[in-house]
Amino acid sequence: MSSSRARPAFAPWGFFLVTFGFSWAVWCVPVLMHFGLLPAREGGALVWLPFLGAFGPMVGALVMLRRENGRGAPWAHLRRVIQMSNSLRWYVMPVLLFGVVGLVVWGAPLLWGGTPQASFLPTPWVIPAVVVFMVYLGGGQEEIGWRGFALDRLLNRHNDLVASLILGVVWALWHVPLWFMAGTSQGFMPFGAFLIMILSLSVILTWVYVESGRSMFLAMWTHGVANAYMAIFPVLVLAAVNQYLYWIFCCVLAVVAVSITLVRGASRRSGGTPN
Repeated sequence: MSSSRARPAFAPWGFFLVTFGFSWAVWCVPVLMHFGLLPAREGGALVWLPFLGAFGPMVGALVMLRRENGRGAPWAHLRRVIQMSNSLRWYVMPVLLFGVVGLVVWGAPLLWGGTPQASFLPTPWVIPAVVVFMVYLGGGQEEIGWRGFALDRLLNRHNDLVASLILGVVWALWHVPLWFMAGTSQGFMPFGAFLIMILSLSVILTWVYVESGRSMFLAMWTHGVANAYMAIFPVLVLAAVNQYLYWIFCCVLAVVAVSITLVRGASRRSGGTPN
């Protein structure tokens, strides 16, 4: 096999290196401040560092595509961001799936006389804007790299489940610095529950991406909708308390992911189709 053909099969590892290198380099400043190794400062550019680092997967994909296929490849890849599928069901599915799971778990305290958390949003009228933000800037943009680039390369060598779990573990580890910054929600998340959630989301996103005809936009849409519901029906308490409701939410998502895997078949091989 020629090196030009072999390179895409190994591209995920170069992609992971660039992605972690970019994100962790950006995030190292607030992390060092957290540990007292740099003077603590607030405001200014520091507010944007956690946000900027979240573009690491996109940077990793564009760098590797430039290396693999030349100058025009990154622009061709970015055009997939606006290539919206005409399959209505894949737009509706995440709205219903994450909406039902979020609403049921969020409302569960009513069963034992408790009170659900108030929504993090000031009014329902901002929901469309929040969804758009989450799709393009609040998490969904990660799919330009995770599903839009890395997943196809992993599917060249593994079945759908194994590829999803590998990518899910990497995805979870990529988030680790966020536990050591002020003002991030991860600081209140038990990492074990977060890992369950990320692995489950990885399986769900693989399902959406593959079955929708490799639509990168629908992967972004699904990721963005999932994040938006975390604000609409909050199950994470932003305080140092027992996060039992967040654990329940993550475990319910795991049940959904296992169900999807059983229906599709644990050994299902969709194969990769890298650009």
